[in-house]
Amino acid sequence: MDFTNSIKFVNSILDIRKGVFMEDKDYLNLLPLTRTWLEDIVLSFLKRPDGIGEIDAIVLAIKHTGRDIGDNPESTITRTINNYCINSGDLERNVKHFIFRHIDRGTYRLIDYPNIPDFIEIQNINFSEPGYREAWKLFVDKVKKQSKWGTLTKREKLGAFARNIHNVPGLQEIIQRNGGSVENFKCNT
Repeated sequence: MDFTNSIKFVNSILDIRKGVFMEDKDYLNLLPLTRTWLEDIVLSFLKRPDGIGEIDAIVLAIKHTGRDIGDNPESTITRTINNYCINSGDLERNVKHFIFRHIDRGTYRLIDYPNIPDFIEIQNINFSEPGYREAWKLFVDKVKKQSKWGTLTKREKLGAFARNIHNVPGLQEIIQRNGGSVENFKCNT
């Protein structure tokens, strides 16, 4: 596939911060991004008074969402919280984003309660649909060589991807071939 012939594509990557008809947040809501343990945990903390929760209560709250919590959910949830905990005591770990504070045995607090952290910037970009995963990989392989790509946030990169699903040859075909839909992305073409 020749990406260099698409003027819209190149311009959208280089001029990503220019206005668009549809806001990036609207595009991002259309993307089938994978729901993560971190998101489920934070949403559970947001429902607790002052954003404080015990591991057992968080496990129960997530269990009620219908998510498969596996055989040892306490361990999974504790590890996930500690990965983003300002004072977990794990000195070998380098935490980039502090979301939780350990306040007592098995009890944590959401640091910025009642605000929701920016999950897109904090976590790796993962899609729940195989077609989007394949299209994203192809898209990134082609655009990462552009000088501005490295300066963009994850949110901006996803916005560029979403805006170009119909502009870049092959992306919509990959998504549709794998059973995905691109119908809602026709807004700004």
